[in-house]
Amino acid sequence: MINVKPILNASGEVVMWPSLDESHDVHPKGGFIQFGKTDDNKHLWQVGSDIIAGHRVSTVLLAVDHAFGVAPTLWFETMVFFREEGERIDGADEYCERYETWEQAKAGHETVCEALRNGVVPE
Repeated sequence: MINVKPILNASGEVVMWPSLDESHDVHPKGGFIQFGKTDDNKHLWQVGSDIIAGHRVSTVLLAVDHAFGVAPTLWFETMVFFREEGERIDGADEYCERYETWEQAKAGHETVCEALRNGVVPE
């Protein structure tokens, strides 16, 4: 369990520490949640995790709304960590895309994985 004071937007609403139900709907006013990321609750926060052509593609629920109180909310993120022979490529920019919903994140994750399978590096 993470015990940190939540971040509030200008309206005094919590923009940090969401809860996610079994339908993958985000409840941003979840308070100090069931967010501790463990293998036991991975199905609630990990949208996808793949290694394609040696590059790690990870899509997860974020602890903080990365829109920071501005609509639309951005609760999910896909990152690509570029690797060469298992080692991070020095100076390589990592790819990042953020999404509002689980469904958008899942589709985005699959799009990035498919691009890498086809030899296209996302920018």
